[in-house]
Amino acid sequence: MPRIRTTQFAYAISMFLMLEFGHADVTLYGVQSEWEQDVGAFTFIDFTGFPEYTIITEQYSDLGIHFTDGTDEIALGSAYSDGAGLFGGSFLLPTMNHAINLKFDEPIHAIAADIGDLIFYLYDGDELIYESPLFGGGFVGLLSSESFNKVMMVGTGHTYIDNLYFQAIPGPGSGVLLLVSSALWRKRGRM
Repeated sequence: MPRIRTTQFAYAISMFLMLEFGHADVTLYGVQSEWEQDVGAFTFIDFTGFPEYTIITEQYSDLGIHFTDGTDEIALGSAYSDGAGLFGGSFLLPTMNHAINLKFDEPIHAIAADIGDLIFYLYDGDELIYESPLFGGGFVGLLSSESFNKVMMVGTGHTYIDNLYFQAIPGPGSGVLLLVSSALWRKRGRM
């Protein structure tokens, strides 16, 4: 039986961990005002204005975000700060651990939500760049050193969010501003 050298074993373990948990440096926030200050311009979705059980897919596409599952539903009730939130799955066909999957028109560096118990998975295309620890309820914000254009949120039971926040996606013609702000952000060395 071939023997594995200690350095080869350590390298194999580190590669496994990078594949398992991603490789982006991410700052985590539990205080919304601190996340907002570090992110700058952001977009806010409160999921109000829809009847209960409305399936959310492209209703927010003008903001540069798409809910790709086709089963995420509006939930109403006093558990949500404004009476409305998003349930990952269907109340009519309940499933456990059903994810909320998001796709953005442009790569971003920041996302946040008022949540139940969730794990965030950040992707650049199909490549996992970060897997968060399990967060309990309340505000949770993430600011990544690497851009991502997909997010999967998975709960320990049912998956739900109250409000969603993400780095503003610039409109046409503002790409130069995004490049300058990204370069300045990286130079500041926040991560």
